[in-house]
Amino acid sequence: MEVKPKDKALIDALVDVTERERSARAWRFWIFVAVASAIAANVSTYDALPWFIRLALALLAGLGILLFLVFLSTKPFGRGYYAGPSWWPW
Repeated sequence: MEVKPKDKALIDALVDVTERERSARAWRFWIFVAVASAIAANVSTYDALPWFIRLALALLAGLGILLFLVFLSTKPFGRGYYAGPSWWPW
């Protein structure tokens, strides 16, 4: 069975839109993680908080920034390259 050129173009467009949407969701999620980590790092410097809360915020901030950097290291430059696992929900 031969695929018509018009149908092939529609399928290609659908795949491209799906990939762009998935990439945009990933960027939104990881930028949120980076901003939340920066806020947690800033809040962890307040002396009014107990030391264990400050320590927990600092550890979470460090973990969030580390995960954001891992995300950045896995992003390709340009379009059309592998952008991570397809099972990722965001």
